[in-house]
Amino acid sequence: MNNENDNAEMYDQEQEGRLRDSFAKLDERLGISTQTPEYLKQSFATKLKAATTKKSIFATWKGLWGAILASFSIGLLVARFALMPATVATRGAGPEAIGDLPDTSAKVISITTGNPEEFAFKVISLALSAEMEVTSQKSGERIVLYIKPFKQGLAEQQPIKELLGLQLEAVGSVSAVITKGSKK
Repeated sequence: MNNENDNAEMYDQEQEGRLRDSFAKLDERLGISTQTPEYLKQSFATKLKAATTKKSIFATWKGLWGAILASFSIGLLVARFALMPATVATRGAGPEAIGDLPDTSAKVISITTGNPEEFAFKVISLALSAEMEVTSQKSGERIVLYIKPFKQGLAEQQPIKELLGLQLEAVGSVSAVITKGSKK
């Protein structure tokens, strides 16, 4: 602006016309009309009123706790299913596991009966009442019982030895393979 002539026009009439045309085209491209300023004022007033309205602190805390609970639950699901440990458990035969290994010197007997489950139940019941260790394994219609320790001269073990067909002097461990078939 020129200080010498403050009242002088900044643009001549031709330049002013071009500016008005370009502003009118810009308003048209932006979709601004003569009703727009009133609409904007009303929209701004509505938004300002909504922004300044106080919300209940309970509603705010309720939303916060809901968000925390939801994120915690999703985190648990991710940890449970997506981050499952990929480990394989193996059983070693070190000094601490020697007692768990089957005795290779165990006597193996084969028994054929009409109902293997009932026979195995009788054997297990008698062995447990005589305070012996019994391990059972079922594969199809075959049941394998690993019984230990048989000792000589114990009266509690006599019924088990008779049921399995062992001699009364038998000692050590026994693996009994019980299969289904006609009774001997």
